[in-house]
Amino acid sequence: MSPDVGTAVQHDEIGEADLGDSAYGARISACWSALPEDCQSITRWLTDWNNSRYRAAELSYVRVRMGERLAVFGEPDHPALQFRGISTAAPAMAVAVHADAPGRLLVTSGAPISNLRAAIVIILLCAPFTVEDDPENLDQVLHQTRR
Repeated sequence: MSPDVGTAVQHDEIGEADLGDSAYGARISACWSALPEDCQSITRWLTDWNNSRYRAAELSYVRVRMGERLAVFGEPDHPALQFRGISTAAPAMAVAVHADAPGRLLVTSGAPISNLRAAIVIILLCAPFTVEDDPENLDQVLHQTRR
């Protein structure tokens, strides 16, 4: 089964390198736009936080303003800090290392220079297949997923 996906990209008028205060509305708006309308909560939130103060403030605003949809899972995961590399915050890597169970993943990221903020909600309907599950059928599985 393939996952259901919702995506959104928004532009923030004031970004990390700009002077002035931001309301951090672009990331919040992207999150709300990417979420399905069924009112179910997110089971896991993956962020691109890399210890920057701006991003920490931005994520805390998301947490407060989306509280009812984020309340179930506990604390967000920060792949860049967890795996000690900025590249692990890239959406593909973040999802690949955290998609270990069915549920709803919220993946958020931002681009400091363009001030773009993105959110992806991936609804995993079943636990993903891994090589350890059935190494002899790996070629068949890879062939099916490339279609």
